[in-house]
Amino acid sequence: MSGGNGVSAPSSLTLTIADDETTPTVSLVLGSSSIGENGGSTTVTATLSAESNEAITLTVSSAAVVPAVSGDFSQSGTALTIAAGSKTSTGTVTITAADNEVDSPNKSVTVSATVAGGNGVSAPSDATLTITDDETTPTVSLVLGSSSIDEDGGSTTVTATLSAVSSQAVTITVSAAPVSPAVAGDFSLSTNKKLTIAAGSTTSTGTVTITAADNDVDSPNKSVTVSATVSGGNGVAAPSDSTLTITDDESTPTVSLVLGSSSIDEDGGSTTVAATLSAVSSQAVTVTVSAAAVSPATSSDFSLSTNKKLTIAAGSTTSTGTVTITAADNSVDAPNKSVTVSATVAGGNGVAAPANQTLTINDDESTPTVSLVLGASSIDENGGSTTVTATLSAVSSQDVTVTVSAAAVSPATASDFSLSTNKRLTIAAGSTTSTGTVTITAADNDVDAPNKSVTVSATVSGGNDIAAPSNETLTITDDDSTPTVALVLGSASIDEDGGSTTVTATLSAVSSQAVTLTVGAAPVSPAVAGDFSLSSNKKLTIAAGSTTSTGTVTITAADNEVDAPNKSVTVSATVSGGNGVSAPSDATLTITDDESTPTVSLVLGSSSIDEDGGS
Repeated sequence: MSGGNGVSAPSSLTLTIADDETTPTVSLVLGSSSIGENGGSTTVTATLSAESNEAITLTVSSAAVVPAVSGDFSQSGTALTIAAGSKTSTGTVTITAADNEVDSPNKSVTVSATVAGGNGVSAPSDATLTITDDETTPTVSLVLGSSSIDEDGGSTTVTATLSAVSSQAVTITVSAAPVSPAVAGDFSLSTNKKLTIAAGSTTSTGTVTITAADNDVDSPNKSVTVSATVSGGNGVAAPSDSTLTITDDESTPTVSLVLGSSSIDEDGGSTTVAATLSAVSSQAVTVTVSAAAVSPATSSDFSLSTNKKLTIAAGSTTSTGTVTITAADNSVDAPNKSVTVSATVAGGNGVAAPANQTLTINDDESTPTVSLVLGASSIDENGGSTTVTATLSAVSSQDVTVTVSAAAVSPATASDFSLSTNKRLTIAAGSTTSTGTVTITAADNDVDAPNKSVTVSATVSGGNDIAAPSNETLTITDDDSTPTVALVLGSASIDEDGGSTTVTATLSAVSSQAVTLTVGAAPVSPAVAGDFSLSSNKKLTIAAGSTTSTGTVTITAADNEVDAPNKSVTVSATVSGGNGVSAPSDATLTITDDESTPTVSLVLGSSSIDEDGGS
């Protein structure tokens, strides 16, 4: 300043030129707002919403957001610079995730920065980086100390496991539910029902038990569904149910059929059928009865009631319901009939079908008798024949087979007749007369014999064990005349001086029986026994089938010196055998005298006598 007479210079004044740009804002920029846990990383940069005439320095920091921890990531570099007149930063800041094997929720990291310069620009808003967890969510499993426990007080523990560790504790609340037909009274669950799997662990702590309740009722093994609800574990799902089996300790009872009577009469007798159980069951038993005829019985021999069902209620051992079997009468002899009574079974927890029972139906007909019938009881020897048939005194339910035989009665022999090739007669079931043809035919011969007897008999099968018939006798009448016996002298006349003769015998025709002759000799007066002698052996035999005798009988004359007329001896015989042949006619033996006929001489006491009375 000059002039103004040396006036002093004025004080300085400050003029402010007001900037018309708004203060820019700084923003943090993440290369990626989400990185993988297994080594993922992102860059951190900064931007300015408008240029500033002053450089900006940002100091970047990162902080874990709970439950994340500082160990879940790492940061390299901290400083970023936005030069004056620029809107983007220079410098390198990187955040890198740290991998682990613990399941956890995705983690959050707060990225922030402080600012210097930039004409008082404000610090940027925080940015959030998400670190995505790469472990699959683990699964919870319930573990039974034993999957099967005994009914009589057995128990098991319930624990839990985690398939992998979690960053958060898991709380498991156990429950147990009976599976029908089991009921809640079949077991008890402990007062404590909670299990805990701590963060970082895979096994539970805490004690939960299930204990079986005993009873005396047979039932199937019971099933209990063990389940649980879950909390924690970063949203781990509830475990699958486990099944606990409570094994029944009662033996399976047995069903028995009970007949009111094991034997009933044919003429309308009946019996009831009931059923019993050896021990109570938790389930009703339905017994369906059936009855089957045992051959030769048939289904018409009895009837089964319309109702065939019996029921043994759960908790009971005896049946209800009425089943009856009634016999059907008939007039045919038959063996006692057998009926098999059986049953099928449903319920009773798989109880087995009962053993069969046998019902006997007693036959009320007397056993019939078989008789042999001869067409003729006597036939001629020369080719006569007769038929043999059989009759039954009453009908039978079973065929009767009659096998005929014929046996010669001594002295007859098997060659005296023939029996037909067919020897069988049949009396059909329900009939009383036989069919079939059996004949006996006589065999002719030329041998005299007594009438022959043949015993006709039979064996029997069938007819419900009917007895064999009584024997019948067939007579075969002989057609040969009775032969005659004749004595034969070797010589009809013998000399007195030691002459002898044989005595033999002949038969006019052969006989079936030997003939024995006992020879005798008797003097014809005036002959005397001393005039001859008969041999010691006096027997002759004509064998069966022969006509001449064997054996030696002799008569020998006894000599003397007495003149006599020729002597006569009657030779005779007694006979046995020969089917009653008669004794032979006598034969006469003459013993000729060997002395000359003597002469008679007169002898006078005196060949001369006196006339006067001499003599």
